[in-house]
Amino acid sequence: MRINELLLDQEVEKVYHLDIGTLNFFSNYLVSEINEGVTLGAKNIVKITDLVKNHFDESDIFGYISNRINPYAIIPTDLHLMSNGFKSPPKIAIVNYSQRALQVAGYERKFWPTGVSFFRNLPLAVSWVSNEVSLVKS
Repeated sequence: MRINELLLDQEVEKVYHLDIGTLNFFSNYLVSEINEGVTLGAKNIVKITDLVKNHFDESDIFGYISNRINPYAIIPTDLHLMSNGFKSPPKIAIVNYSQRALQVAGYERKFWPTGVSFFRNLPLAVSWVSNEVSLVKS
């Protein structure tokens, strides 16, 4: 399920259509949908991180949902770049739509700079991230 197919209580604040995919920013989280065949390495991770910093510059905490609707590759040793310069680490949710994608994400988990939670559908991930961010802000 793509983010634009999901009816949400919150409105999208900003959408970036990049050559690597789409980033949908909400008030306290973002949803990434990376294009098929992309390899996310340091250059692309820094690009995403810079956009996140610009959007959430005053936020103490936010959530990041990787909606993996397409197969793509990540250079896992570059994932540490996702947490550079943030006041608090983001709450990270990964939505996997196949057993293979879940296995790959399980391997990547070892390299994420913060904890990661896995989901089988986007609505559950959005609900979890929204609740986690709200709990921390309270």
